[in-house]
Order: sequence, then C-alpha cells, then structure tokens
Amino acid sequence: MQISEIRDGETVTLSLVGKMDTFGAPMVETKATSLCQPGVRTVLIDMGSVDYMTSAGFRALIAIRRKAEHSAIGIALCGLNELIDELFKVSGLRGNFHIYADRAAALAAIGKPAQPNIS
Repeated sequence: MQISEIRDGETVTLSLVGKMDTFGAPMVETKATSLCQPGVRTVLIDMGSVDYMTSAGFRALIAIRRKAEHSAIGIALCGLNELIDELFKVSGLRGNFHIYADRAAALAAIGKPAQPNIS
C-alpha cells in the first residue's frame, strides 16, 4: 500500500494506491488516525487507486471513522471503484461514510461553508 498526503489548510487528503487487505489496511489506519489531532478539520481518503479491499480494509475504515468522530474530525471517502462501492452497499456500511465520486466533488462538498442559522 502506498499512501501520499496532501495538506490544504485544515483538510488532509490521503491518496491510496494498492490493496486494502491484511497488509495494507493497518498502514492506512495508522496514518489516518495519526491525523486526528488539533488543526485538522477533515480527512479525505481518496481510494481511486485501490483495486482490492477485504474485511480488514473495512475494519480499518471503521476504526478511522471512530477515531475521527471522537476527535470531532470529519471523514470522507472518494473514488471508490465499482466493485468496492458494491461491497460498501452489500455490507450495509455505505451509509456510515460520506462517499463522493471523486476528489473534486469531495473537496467541493467539504469546502462549502456551513449555512448560517437565521431565525
């Protein structure tokens, strides 16, 4: 598993290349959870070059999401290929993550300011 990191203000994008399996998933979990610290508002995981994912990958993503939520950090995924997207649907986990078609769509959604509450 290859992991590259891009920081843009309070958003960190992790680009993954390889397999989210027993060997790759722990690397992703360690890297992503290490980002759950002050100064980071959102972690985007770009899975556009992940060609294979096992239950170890799902376990890692769930652990990342839990750590992010505990640290009040948003987590989003993007670029899922058709097979991995189907695995998310079948597993029932798709609704547990913010998932975007690609990095541009995710960054556009993440970058939108919150709407003011006008009474």
